[in-house]
Amino acid sequence: MSNIFSPKHLPLIWFRTALMVVILGLGGGCSSSQPPLKPAMVVFTKAVQEACALLLPPLREPVAKGDITAINNILEKTISQVQSNGKTVPFNIAIADKAGIALTRYPLAKILSMDFSKYEVIAKAKEGKIAQSRFYLPNETKVYVVVAPIILNSKVTGFMGFYLSDQELREKWGLTEEEFLALNFNQ
Repeated sequence: MSNIFSPKHLPLIWFRTALMVVILGLGGGCSSSQPPLKPAMVVFTKAVQEACALLLPPLREPVAKGDITAINNILEKTISQVQSNGKTVPFNIAIADKAGIALTRYPLAKILSMDFSKYEVIAKAKEGKIAQSRFYLPNETKVYVVVAPIILNSKVTGFMGFYLSDQELREKWGLTEEEFLALNFNQ
């Protein structure tokens, strides 16, 4: 019987030891250090993802063209269809061009030409990911927003934002500011 600790077996022992260290190290890295999401966070994330899936595809072309009439018609038609099925799109919606200049909103109302181009949430969305933020309007109203990039031919051509008040976040969705800001809509 050969001795497994003989010099000829040392490379195999070192390899197995190194392999076990790597496996054990990676195994510990796979567990999430974050606590599970509370149900309200899951519901809100799902609502955002469903609204994006519903609205982004038909908005791609008209947003790229800056066709506000077509954008408004798509929002009105799509949301009316959802409502006729007994459901709702539970957000106020704003549409901005690729520079971050607001084009329109839903429910339809007069929109001031607001420039969001310098907002960090727009910069994040320009990277092709859904992003969220809290910010203050010029009248100091606190607003929470989720911004999804509108992508056509692999280029960001505009943005769709869902916005809600502090009261809506807390009362309608049951979320705190910290929980809202911790959400990941890109999973």
